[in-house]
Amino acid sequence: MRSKCSRWVRNRNASYHRIALARLALKEGTEDSYQVARYWAEKAAQKGYAPAQATLGTIFHEGLGVAQDPQLAASWFLKAAHQGHDGAQMWIGAACHLGIGVPADRQNAARWLSVSAYQGNPLAQAYLPRVIAELSPNERSFLEQWIAENRAAS
Repeated sequence: MRSKCSRWVRNRNASYHRIALARLALKEGTEDSYQVARYWAEKAAQKGYAPAQATLGTIFHEGLGVAQDPQLAASWFLKAAHQGHDGAQMWIGAACHLGIGVPADRQNAARWLSVSAYQGNPLAQAYLPRVIAELSPNERSFLEQWIAENRAAS
């Protein structure tokens, strides 16, 4: 049991350090630094580290050292969002609303934005009312029911 815990801590710390290196490289803002950022983010993302997955989403969304790829960006953001990363949840909500990298879907957008806003993400809190305003009364009712069910379950 002790060795499993030790390995988990080492893996978690390694992922944290990898994403820290990736973020430092991104701040440098050169083509070479973007490649370094992508390398370290991929290492941590492959271990399932949500901040690294969100960083890769940003890299592919913005085209930082790579060709812009909205679908690949969305897939990385979605992985992070499923792990509870509020920034990735906000991004997926916006992507669903606008149809960037994923099919446009207002209800799905509202769900992701609701989850992110509930975690305190200020961008999601600001964006959510706009999306809700575009929902039909029936869609709003389904959203309210979904929110109530999911908050009760958590």
